[in-house]
Amino acid sequence: FLLCINYEGFYFIIGIFMPVDLQKVQELIGCVFKDENILKNALAHASAREEVLPSNERMEFFGDSIIGMAVSEYLYQTLPQFEEGPLSVIKSVVVSRVSLASIAKELGLEPHIIIGKGMLQQNAIPDSVLCNVFESVVAAIYLDAGMDKAKEFVLRYLVQKINEVLE
Repeated sequence: FLLCINYEGFYFIIGIFMPVDLQKVQELIGCVFKDENILKNALAHASAREEVLPSNERMEFFGDSIIGMAVSEYLYQTLPQFEEGPLSVIKSVVVSRVSLASIAKELGLEPHIIIGKGMLQQNAIPDSVLCNVFESVVAAIYLDAGMDKAKEFVLRYLVQKINEVLE
């Protein structure tokens, strides 16, 4: 679909948008949203920004903190023999851009990201965008269902990454 805006009799093409199957995304992530608009906002990259659909940048910021807290709490509680330094190293690897992007790919989020026409011209969605969408989805889960559900979601994928780092 082309998104066009009529301004004083002139039509401006803002971007190309594909409809997002929010039911499918909810199946992929294993979470049912009470407010699907929160999930839709989490999937909207800045390149597709418009007034009625803000980008996911604020949610990305928030999700990053939620992920960091969930992983830090898990590491603190499950690895009492480790001091701050090693815990920080483990956390930095587990919550890295590469790690979170790989989870977004594993979940199958890539075709559901709402992007603008500039991003559509690229061969693949960059890892930075995939990472940001994962962080945004975490924030969306928190905003819709609370911290316990957000932590459960984060740890469902990151405990395996923690175990890989510890091996």
